[in-house]
Amino acid sequence: MKGKLHKTIDGWVVKYHKYDMTNPSVPGTKFAEDCFGQYPLIDNGHIDGLKLYASNEGLEVEFEIIDHFDNNGPEHFKKFAKIII
Repeated sequence: MKGKLHKTIDGWVVKYHKYDMTNPSVPGTKFAEDCFGQYPLIDNGHIDGLKLYASNEGLEVEFEIIDHFDNNGPEHFKKFAKIII
């Protein structure tokens, strides 16, 4: 999948289009908030040891969605984005 990197208060996320916006049967506007989804980065901005910087904001990346076991909080399995290099 393709998405764009964004820095939030909680760390880096990948935002992506939930729907195929080139399909004319998709109702609504391309810019409606419900058309976008986001996943936090699995490593919170470190890709193979390389740190993301503010200049990476809005950079288009290829990513995959992965399930990750996390001991923090009531939901132990969470979904994260893993950038494909």
